[in-house]
Amino acid sequence: MRRFFFLLPACVIVILDQVTKIWCVHHLILNRPEPFIDHILYLTLTYNSKGAFSLFPFPNLFFISMTTLLIGFFLFYALKNSLSLILQLFIGFLIGGGIGNLMDRIRLGYVVDFLDLRFWPVFNVADSAITVSMIFLFFYFVNKKQ
Repeated sequence: MRRFFFLLPACVIVILDQVTKIWCVHHLILNRPEPFIDHILYLTLTYNSKGAFSLFPFPNLFFISMTTLLIGFFLFYALKNSLSLILQLFIGFLIGGGIGNLMDRIRLGYVVDFLDLRFWPVFNVADSAITVSMIFLFFYFVNKKQ
């Protein structure tokens, strides 16, 4: 069972991501910032048809294909290797974040974003999980080679 631990954080991220997006779509007005933590965090509903914080204007099918390939790669990697729980945790975050945004792209044709720091592009729970996991995995694999 320990070998499949990565599935738990993946499922938690997908559920948290989708529940927060559904709440925002039903309670926020598109492109109207609502203070959440004053002067720090706003909730601003946006729809992102691009990728990586709206930076890459590729077609939606490109992001669906790439995300599916990357989720498949990390699933394969996690299942074929005996990984520590911390490594499984962050791979689970990466897979869960990928699935959360993939669900939006397939179902809606865009990704629902709502977390707004005012100095950074608007993002969501899945984006946060992907970013945190990529930073961790980068340092993990860089340090592992030394």
